[in-house]
Amino acid sequence: MSEHKVLAHVDEYLKIGMEYDCSDIHLPTAYPPTWRRFGTLAPIWDDHAPLTAEDTERLAMSFLGDKEKARLEERGDVDFAYANEFGRFRASVVRQRLGLELVFGSFPPPSAPSKNADCLPTTSSPSPAIRTVSSS
Repeated sequence: MSEHKVLAHVDEYLKIGMEYDCSDIHLPTAYPPTWRRFGTLAPIWDDHAPLTAEDTERLAMSFLGDKEKARLEERGDVDFAYANEFGRFRASVVRQRLGLELVFGSFPPPSAPSKNADCLPTTSSPSPAIRTVSSS
């Protein structure tokens, strides 16, 4: 039996991902919590049980706002920028056959130059909406 339990809030997984230099966190139904570190997708804990549909539903509801919940209900997916006290993330929640799949990608901190900074366009475009959530 695994000693690892499902965490209470997505922010806990995101904090672990930031601490271990992950580019992505995946929380899919029927698989254990997974991260992408140094280009490799692997379970965060080898002995973690797969997440249930109830686990991923609870995790999604722990951070989605009313607008995102409505879009998820209406369309079956929602993509947006999510921010908390330790970072900004691309968030995607998709309703799959077995349950929800949550995927988070990290944004580099504003002060960190991009590896491809020389390739960026010189014109600015509107930035995506960011919803900041305070942790409680």
